Amino acid sequence: MFKTYAEYYNDAKLLYPSSNPKKDVYEFTHEITLPGQKSEIIENITDDFYKLVDKVAGIYSERLSDNDRCYWPPGPDGLKKEDDIVRMCKDIIDVPDIENIVSIIAPQIEKNLYGSYMQVQNIYVYRSPVTKVQPRMSWLWHYDNHPYEYMKCMIYLTDVGENDGPLEMMVHSDTGLGAKHKSYRTSWNNWRAAPNNSRFTEKQIEDLEEQGYEPKKVCGPKGTIIVFNENVVHRANIAKENDRDVINFMIKPSTEKLVPYLNKEYTGTFQNKDMFTDPSHRGLIFK
Repeated sequence: MFKTYAEYYNDAKLLYPSSNPKKDVYEFTHEITLPGQKSEIIENITDDFYKLVDKVAGIYSERLSDNDRCYWPPGPDGLKKEDDIVRMCKDIIDVPDIENIVSIIAPQIEKNLYGSYMQVQNIYVYRSPVTKVQPRMSWLWHYDNHPYEYMKCMIYLTDVGENDGPLEMMVHSDTGLGAKHKSYRTSWNNWRAAPNNSRFTEKQIEDLEEQGYEPKKVCGPKGTIIVFNENVVHRANIAKENDRDVINFMIKPSTEKLVPYLNKEYTGTFQNKDMFTDPSHRGLIFK
């Protein structure tokens, strides 16, 4: 049988040189690093990083403006090519500097958050365009119902203000921690769908607010980095004034050092399955 995600993560830490992370994965909720600042996880970002962000932002912006280079997944959401909630970039890894960006951030996440090597399971680049459509999908309050060891690392490719579709999380007003929900997928013997497709009702949000949590929009300039646990209650917002472009990495621990970090053999995109009961899984499976 497969190991549980917790067992696999323990193995990964044992195989990582001098594992002594600053954060506890199971207590961590989120961390935001604005350009020119540093944080416990992302402690060293140079000007070269922001130059790389500028370069890839321009390339992905062109692709996200071209219908032929975007992807609209089939299914009940029925995404339209024009005037809808999201545009997904089809080809991502072929942009050379995206690996350079990951190579700056990933070692710091490995050292300071995981205390182990990590795998970029999937990488997404997408646009939240200005639209008047009603929120749905990830634009509703939700948690991802992924194993606790999964994280996301989001980088803003555009300046993001209050009305530009920022990420939003439920954050405690005193502790500053995000509201992390129970996952129903933690191991091969505990793997099931979440109630209500992991979407929160208004009553559940009101309950969190009574516990001291409040909605917090993550605004920041291009190059803002957000690392967060996928089970923190969060949502995207409808862009009202300017489009929002982002890179979003889905990451998990690894028992081996993967070089390069992004590889079409084991790094998926929107078109690929994003999690597996076997935490050691390598390889892509199309949806």
